[in-house]
Amino acid sequence: MRMYNRWYFFAVLFLCCVCYVAIFPSSYNLFADTDHNTAVIKSAFDPMEEKQLQRYHQLLKVLRCPRCEGQNIAESNAAVAVSIKNQVYDLMLAGKNNTEIKDYLVKRYGESILFLPRFNWQNAILWLAPFLVLSIVSLWFILRYTVYKAANKAKSGFVKID
Repeated sequence: MRMYNRWYFFAVLFLCCVCYVAIFPSSYNLFADTDHNTAVIKSAFDPMEEKQLQRYHQLLKVLRCPRCEGQNIAESNAAVAVSIKNQVYDLMLAGKNNTEIKDYLVKRYGESILFLPRFNWQNAILWLAPFLVLSIVSLWFILRYTVYKAANKAKSGFVKID
């Protein structure tokens, strides 16, 4: 009888939660827009400059927040992220292209601000290591297979007849 009461309690609790979400959808909106700064940015650009707004959002998605781990600037609400958003906005208004904006931010914050680091000799091992490991492992498997095949061929040549 105790088990029945426990399940009954959880069922009533679940139904209360469902009713609360159904009655007050604004309190728990699953489909809410998570970009809090969109309204501010949309009002800053002219409505006719939709391409510039899209470029702004694409650029924010490829920049890493220095404060947050694994989060881009577009998703972050940290103070440094807001500062970088304002810098990107100002640089775009100044007529800079994406490469110039990224160069400015790399000079200021370092290479770690980019989600996809550039290829240079300092990080060449990071770019080339997967290919080197894959080629070494493939070569090892090929050599091992040929040795195994040759050993089986040599064994099959000597058949003992009674």
